[in-house]
Amino acid sequence: MFQRAPRALITGVDLSENMLEGLRTRYIAYMSQITLVVDSYLAMPFGRQAYDYIISAMTLHHLLRATKRELYVRIHAALKLGGKYIEGDSVVPADMEYQFLDEYYEQAAYVPQAQDGHYHIDVPFSIGTQRSLLLEAGFRDFELVWQRDPAAVWNAVVYAVTA
Repeated sequence: MFQRAPRALITGVDLSENMLEGLRTRYIAYMSQITLVVDSYLAMPFGRQAYDYIISAMTLHHLLRATKRELYVRIHAALKLGGKYIEGDSVVPADMEYQFLDEYYEQAAYVPQAQDGHYHIDVPFSIGTQRSLLLEAGFRDFELVWQRDPAAVWNAVVYAVTA
């Protein structure tokens, strides 16, 4: 990111101090531009129209629809007009969503809750569901930027939406 936006100011959020320490070590030369926050993005106040871009990488496939929709509404409110939300995450074909959801509820019965009260259990949705949730939250211009393998059952994608 610093190659494309050398004066960018970055806020990194994670529940894990170890993850943030890894970021600090890797980007030591840029720490004057990086603020690290040990918190859950589900609880952390983002502010209103505070960011030009918000990026999420491989973290939201653990959230159920309602929680994800609420987070998207908060992300939308935190972006400046015309700002972009970019998400890279796992997706599955539409006909597999309910299988993963059933497995989620089975596993939730015996998996301990994460620090933020949710479960670290994979419950990926289809690109169509992701698109719907983002549009319901107020975003527009859904763009599929990259997809690893459209034929794969478990797939990685990157998409962008505009506030």
